[in-house]
Amino acid sequence: MNRSGTPRLAAGALQRMVEDYLTEHTGEHGPTAIGAAIGRSSGAVANALERMVATGAAVRIRENPKRYRRADRPDPTPHDAPDDPATTEAAAESAAAPR
Repeated sequence: MNRSGTPRLAAGALQRMVEDYLTEHTGEHGPTAIGAAIGRSSGAVANALERMVATGAAVRIRENPKRYRRADRPDPTPHDAPDDPATTEAAAESAAAPR
């Protein structure tokens, strides 16, 4: 239990709750409204939102008052796609070389 009498959350659980809220509720939201909706403190929600901004999971769209929305995420890169353009060029040259 924490000081407010609610059970202590596991590591990362609050961030997942905030991300779920932003996914289910499109548009812009502040930490106070999100905290009230999920039953957690606005300060803890604000900290989670800033961590989400740092990782790209959320976007801060207004500074004062702070407002956030879920980040648009592109489709994930296929697992077999090379990460490095230099590797792509080397692989293409290797495939084109006579054997």
